[in-house]
Amino acid sequence: MEMAEKLWDLANVITGFSVLQSLAMIFALGKGDFNDSLRSRSDHLLAFGTSLFFGVLYVLAIYWCGNSGKISADKGDQSIWSFVTWGRCTTVVLFNLIMWGTRCSGTTVVNSRGWGARSSKSDRRPSVRRLGKRRDAGRVAGCLGSVVPSGSAVRSAA
Repeated sequence: MEMAEKLWDLANVITGFSVLQSLAMIFALGKGDFNDSLRSRSDHLLAFGTSLFFGVLYVLAIYWCGNSGKISADKGDQSIWSFVTWGRCTTVVLFNLIMWGTRCSGTTVVNSRGWGARSSKSDRRPSVRRLGKRRDAGRVAGCLGSVVPSGSAVRSAA
């Protein structure tokens, strides 16, 4: 096996590991596994700094593998090395950005109601029982599928 092939495989392994690590963190953050650990601002900054540090290390390692492989590759393959190295680095950065976005959003994607459920009370729709007490009951009830004017009793459209 040539050195270029070994460097190609090494860059693939580094990229794959980085993506899998980011996916694991995304799912763990989405499930709320780190809610108890990431409470203070310093905890969030430490987690961000650590993931930034390792993300930069992964990109540098991929760039080194790509640059060294490009030098030892045939002249016709050098443009392929550059393109694939750029794609690998972009993939690592993209998955790290998604992970940081998940961490910064602070929302739990999975809770007792399942995937896609909203976690905060303010995001939930108001109950039909409370609609009559609100000023905008007619507008909100219309969003829920009921046809009622403001101030009247809530009736189901069914």
